[in-house]
Formats: sequence, structure tokens, C-alpha cells
Amino acid sequence: MCFNSLAKSTERYTLFPIGTNLSQLTNEISQNKEPISIYKEFLPLYEALKAEQNVGKPITDVRFNPLDQRLEQYFENLGFYRRVDDPSGEVHLLSYGVFACGENCTYPASRGSAVSNQPFKVDMPFLPTIAKMDNPAAFGEPLTIPFQLENGQIQQVYENVVFIGNSTTIETVRLLDVPVRLGYLVAEPVQQYMTTTDGIVFYNVNGANGFHVPIVFDNFIIGHGGREFSGNPIGEYFQIGEFIRQCFENYCLDYYPNEIEGQRVKLAPLGEDYLRIANLPQEYIIQFKFSPETVALNISQKYPYVNADQPQEIILSAKRIQDNQPIPDVDFTIKLTLPDGSQQEYYSQPTDLKGESKFSFPTYATVKRGRIIAYQVCLNQATEDALCLNNRYLIW
Repeated sequence: MCFNSLAKSTERYTLFPIGTNLSQLTNEISQNKEPISIYKEFLPLYEALKAEQNVGKPITDVRFNPLDQRLEQYFENLGFYRRVDDPSGEVHLLSYGVFACGENCTYPASRGSAVSNQPFKVDMPFLPTIAKMDNPAAFGEPLTIPFQLENGQIQQVYENVVFIGNSTTIETVRLLDVPVRLGYLVAEPVQQYMTTTDGIVFYNVNGANGFHVPIVFDNFIIGHGGREFSGNPIGEYFQIGEFIRQCFENYCLDYYPNEIEGQRVKLAPLGEDYLRIANLPQEYIIQFKFSPETVALNISQKYPYVNADQPQEIILSAKRIQDNQPIPDVDFTIKLTLPDGSQQEYYSQPTDLKGESKFSFPTYATVKRGRIIAYQVCLNQATEDALCLNNRYLIW
């Protein structure tokens, strides 16, 4: 926060432009010659905060950060983000202040809000098309970088769909027929026997024949590119456990009746299935998984041994194996086993920009001298196999 005593009363207090001083954005800022558009989901908060007056101008395009699993956009004074598991429209502020304070502050950034020290940026050339949809988050996160096909078109695999086309010419953008390529059954069109009074819209596919589409699916299709994006239905809707599914040429829709209003219709996650059959080069795949193959954990103990009335202090760290870069904003579960076999469980603070988190064990006055206290540290964000380290210290 800045104060200018010579300014008008309404302009005396301003936010310092921390964003323009983020070293990792310097090159990106200097390369932005064209006006930068504000991501659709961020606009309401941008306007509520009095737009450029408080937020400042956008200094980066919106981009996907796979390490932190969020969409983010940097502005001069503030930064916005939405995690992929947040509801559509739920937008938060990046912790510019914590970043600027650095090692002088001990207060950690709130979960998911840390400014990445080494942003893991993924280009999203189809974002202008996606931003026009009712719910841009519906398509999920990108699973690959955009890559060029032999015919010159660009393709990018998302969690739920695959975009293809000339990203600079919106009218050429379409969705790949993923369900068909996955071998989903293409049924014969049927005669109509239900109408809108039954909650159904009939999609003609072959003359008078076609398929019955629930109105909730029809509304989603209308708000997300129309039938040009969905393609024709390839079968009737059907029940899978507690939800209803219907597949179209280019994606499948699921209806969850027990979800809250606005979140009942979702695209089925077919992107991973498509990756299994597409045989894309590994360097195209950008989804970061926290696993023993991708993340290196380390425990640094302050003392080789402690007295029974002295707390042991440790520093937990996490780094990407590929490039040895720190992983911020992850946390750990610490399970401690006392000499009598009893166990206690603790939770660490999220890691800072150096990928480190400090933790102090309580004292154990009843533990006798010469006994060992063992503990296990596990990364809470592990997406596949458990990611844990074991260690111990001596009471002396």
C-alpha cells in the first residue's frame, strides 16, 4: 500500500505495482505488445475492485499453471487465480504481499495462492474460443501443450475434450471426435417418442430419426458452442450408477442429480483416455503428477538428538526431479511413533517459495533417555503412489 499526501483524497492510497516487479515475469511483460484481454471468469472481481484504478492493467495473458493446478493472470497491482477444482467463477487473489515480503515474513501464503517462483506456463491458444462459453472451466485443464499437425492445424488435449483448428481464426476451431475414436458404440437413430413435456429435446440425425436428449444437456450444448461443437448424439442417454450419461460425436455429458444447481451437468473426463491411444511424444504431456518419479523430498533435522524437554525442529523440502526447482504451496502429514508404540499425527504449513516448510515437534517429557522417536513424512498432494520419507531422532 502506498500513501501520497499530495494527491486527491480518493487517490491518496494506492496499491504498489508488485506485479511489474516480479522478476520471473520480466520477459513476458516486455514481449506483450498487443492489448491484453482479461479472462472472462476474472472480469467480475476485476470490476468489483474498481478495475484499473486498484488492480492495474493486465501484464500477462491468462495461463494454466499445472504445478499449482490453477488458471492465473497477473496484473500490475494484483493477481487473480482459480484452482481447477474450484466452482466456476470462484476467483481468488494471488499472495503478492507474501511474495514481496519474502524471507522477512513468516506468515505463509494461503493455500493455493502463492506466487510461483518459477512459473510453469502452458500456452492456451484456444482460450479466446473457450472464454466465449457459458462456463469456460467446463472443458477442464489442458493435458498437453498445443502442437501442430501435418496439415498445419493446432491441436491441444484438455481434460474433457480435444481442441483442433487454427487458433487465430476462431471459426475454424472445433472439437475432435474423441468418443468415436475411443470406440464408443454408435447406435442406429430411432423414431421420436418423447417431447419437451417429458424434459426431452429430439435431435434429428438421419431424416426423421435421431436421439432423445435431456433438456439439461441441450441447455449445456447451447451455452458451449452448440451442436457444431458437440456433434450429433451417437446414442440415447443411459444410467451409470447415480448419474446419467449421453455421448455425442465430440464429447460425453454426465448429469448428477444430487449436485448443487449449476454443477449437475459436467463433461466426462475423456482426455486421459484419448492420450492412451494417441501415442503423443512424452514432451507434449504437461500434466504434473506428484509421484516418486517426479518429486524429491528431503528432511533436514536441526539436532542429531534432543533432551526430553527440548523440541526437535525439522525442515521439509520438495523439489521437481526434472529441473530441481522448488515446489511451493504443498504440505505434509507427519506421523510420529513413540517408543511405547503410540502414534500422533501432525500437519505442516505449506511450503514457501523455496519449497520448504519448517515444523517443530512438541516435547515428550515421559520418554526416557536413550530412546528413539520415529516419524514418517508424507506429501499430501501425491496423486499416485504414496510419497513418504521415514526418519528418527534420539532422546538423550
